[in-house]
Amino acid sequence: PLDDGNGNKNWNVYDRCSALYSALLALGITDVFVSPHNYGGSIVTELSNCISNNIPVFVSEWGNSDSDGDGSYRDTAALAQINYCHENAIAQSLWKYTDQTMKSSLLANYGIINSERYASGFTSNDLSHNGVLLLGRYYDFIRDEWIVRTAIQ
Repeated sequence: PLDDGNGNKNWNVYDRCSALYSALLALGITDVFVSPHNYGGSIVTELSNCISNNIPVFVSEWGNSDSDGDGSYRDTAALAQINYCHENAIAQSLWKYTDQTMKSSLLANYGIINSERYASGFTSNDLSHNGVLLLGRYYDFIRDEWIVRTAIQ
């Protein structure tokens, strides 16, 4: 159900994307995609529903944490989502390039929030748990699919 009986919306990611995309099409706007934001687990099922229903999607913000940036890591779900998006050519971006003390941060916090220190780049030693897991998976794609293919040719 899209409503819990008290007027509160109970839409999953697919329901929201479908409703937005349908509304845009009804207005004659066809050159668009929808962009779900998700935290706290994988949205592979909802993304699959979007693809099955020809709804173009770009995962513009998501994280391996609760929506407040903290909570528990859900590594298995995060990796499943990264893999699914990669396998289905769904563009995505990660949140968040910072060294705040939040679980969603890609950079480690060394007792002070100072993202400016990374303005000239960072090394793998500067990555948080989230950074190692998520950026490491993207690196695997680059290594295995671009570098290896290029070397074979």
